[in-house]
Amino acid sequence: MDGTTEPIIAIIGHPIAGNPTQFALETGFAAAQIDCRVLSVDLPPDRVSAAIAGMDAMNFRGIWITPSCRAASSLVAPQASLPLLDFLQHRRDAASAPPWTTLSLKQRVWPGLAGDLLDRRSCHCRKLWWIDDRAGLSADDLHAQRTKLVEQIHAANCDSFSAFEVDQIEIVNTPTGIEVDDDLDNADVIIWARSKNVPTQWEPSCRSIIIDLNENWDPEHLVFWDGIKAVAGDCLRGADVHAACLSLLTKLLFDRHVDPEVFQDAVDEYLAV
Repeated sequence: MDGTTEPIIAIIGHPIAGNPTQFALETGFAAAQIDCRVLSVDLPPDRVSAAIAGMDAMNFRGIWITPSCRAASSLVAPQASLPLLDFLQHRRDAASAPPWTTLSLKQRVWPGLAGDLLDRRSCHCRKLWWIDDRAGLSADDLHAQRTKLVEQIHAANCDSFSAFEVDQIEIVNTPTGIEVDDDLDNADVIIWARSKNVPTQWEPSCRSIIIDLNENWDPEHLVFWDGIKAVAGDCLRGADVHAACLSLLTKLLFDRHVDPEVFQDAVDEYLAV
């Protein structure tokens, strides 16, 4: 023994069965020769608080939070109500408080992914459609959400979003409210941020760039997005975004680069079984 302990990352959800994150992380870590243990834990909401406190005491490096545990996590970690929260990173300084840094890796990666697709077409974003099926958002809530989205976009420093403004963002509940202009010089970006229901009649424009941010591994959802990817010009499934998030997670925790494609192949392999 050299006196060091193996770092541990937990993945919490309820249920956790069928989630590909552990397999994907283990595959990526093995490829980069990173020594880290990954544990999947099925946690009902009423046990999340105690579990996160225990993981703090045991010095876990981080906790991947699936959507089913997001609400309960917001009661434990300050700022954990962050939209699309997906990761708690343990602070290395034992004296620091609070012990966890709350992150939304999805919010960090999606603007760059969209920008890459726009750059590949040599076009700019005409309008961003943000699909959020939460009801009852006030005008102030919508304005605040648009402002945060613009901040995320500009933080990515993508040329295709260089002149993007708040009034170019439309927040809708369903894709049926989307009106796409098939402009050859520009493209609409459609982001599925929160949507539990899979539409059966929606057919996207081939000029649109479509990105799913939902961490949903239900077969119906996967089949829908495989179909969208087959017909749409540019589409990133939830699995593709998830892979980019795991690549960023690896960089943040270990300062090592693992290509998102490694994680993506692992996710697809797991889901195909």
